[in-house]
Amino acid sequence: MKKKVMLLIIMAMSILMSMSAFAGVWRTGAAPNENRWWYDNEDGTWASNGWQWIDGNGDGTAECYYFDSEGWMAADTMTPDGYQVNGDGAWIENGLVMTLAVSLPISSTNTDNDSSLVVFFPVPEPQREQPRGYGN
Repeated sequence: MKKKVMLLIIMAMSILMSMSAFAGVWRTGAAPNENRWWYDNEDGTWASNGWQWIDGNGDGTAECYYFDSEGWMAADTMTPDGYQVNGDGAWIENGLVMTLAVSLPISSTNTDNDSSLVVFFPVPEPQREQPRGYGN
């Protein structure tokens, strides 16, 4: 009996640990914004109004990106608060990309390049309708 219970527990834990960690996805805008990027949180919200730490490739290292009030990522420019971002949109200081080590969830075994871990600050704003010009 104990072996059957243990087998059931092991099976349940295996199933739980194989579930994907859901986070966001980088997307480009629809015409005429096809050359602009935004970050879809995949829950009806998106990054906007400031800085977001995003681990877009799931490697445990997040980069910091600036998003305007409409949700567009700033790239290869100076942000309104005076910081520089490179062509990929990542915050740079003295030519180096600023990074933050983030922990990956233990249950994440998804190897898709579309999965990522997002660390937010400040607290996300309430959900609102998707801006015009955003596409999938």
